[in-house]
Amino acid sequence: MRATSQARGITAMPTFQFYKNGAMITEMKGANSSQLERLVRQYSGPAPEKPKVVVERSPYSNFPQARFCYFEVMKNLPMIKKKILEENEKIGDTHQLTNGEIVLFEGILDKLTATSFYHASKFDTLQYAVLLKLLQWPNNKNLPALDILRLMVLHPDAASHYAASYENDKEDNVIAICVSFLMETELPDTIHFMVWRFFCNLFKEERLHTSLKELFRQLLDIAESSYLDHKNIQVKLAIATLCFNYSVLSIREKDSEKKHKITSFLLSFLPHLNDPEILQRGLLALGTCCYKEPQIQTQVNPSLDKLNGQMDTVYAGQQDKILLLKEELSKLIHSNQ
Repeated sequence: MRATSQARGITAMPTFQFYKNGAMITEMKGANSSQLERLVRQYSGPAPEKPKVVVERSPYSNFPQARFCYFEVMKNLPMIKKKILEENEKIGDTHQLTNGEIVLFEGILDKLTATSFYHASKFDTLQYAVLLKLLQWPNNKNLPALDILRLMVLHPDAASHYAASYENDKEDNVIAICVSFLMETELPDTIHFMVWRFFCNLFKEERLHTSLKELFRQLLDIAESSYLDHKNIQVKLAIATLCFNYSVLSIREKDSEKKHKITSFLLSFLPHLNDPEILQRGLLALGTCCYKEPQIQTQVNPSLDKLNGQMDTVYAGQQDKILLLKEELSKLIHSNQ
């Protein structure tokens, strides 16, 4: 080895160091391959085994759910841009965007669609101000802005900004603004379902979970008092998704109190659902709340026959799509009896 190295013009020889538990135990200078092999055999050995982490697996394929569900589609952004620019030509001077604000608004859309550096991008303070201005347009004109806001809170930088605005109750506390929209029940359904979607998307970034925890009871109370038998399918889908996400959050935090509240709401809400996708999402939330909660299972048990009948009706002719969910929900409810 030394002769070969010297023939190639290499005169310095390597030094091999052997460590154990972070401390050097020996070293070898030079290029003696036999000695190196002997030291490797002497000091090498099997890597220490890491302690095994035992993760208890659920016996059910549907429960508990572990991932949040979001409304992430942004394919309509070009249309949103067109609507806002068209409306900006008609709206009064107080609300109209200046040319500079239009450039800032277009920059927001660029950052939302620039997937290559999405997570590294940041929004300017003036861009947040422009979106707030759009949200303050008359309620029959601000739907496109709400659609953008729904996407903004999925972005890490915007999520941090709006979490801080909520926690410090700043002027652009869009979370408080959206709660007020839900309480104005005379607003168009399109506004309402977009706002419910906005709250579903707050689950994406953990920084926003503080607001969701604090608003938990208020949001479910609003849903129960004003939206329980709502006719709009998109509103019902968004509310079912909100319950689904709260059920996942309650599992992660082992919060039995939240599970009880969600379950009580769902037992009132589910009978009003006749769409397969919405009913399934609500049932997944219900089963997630029931998982390892004997008291909640007892709470749900009297309603199980009606729920089974509702599933048969809603899934008439396609019972195979709901069969496993139906079987597992029944088994889960009766698991502690």
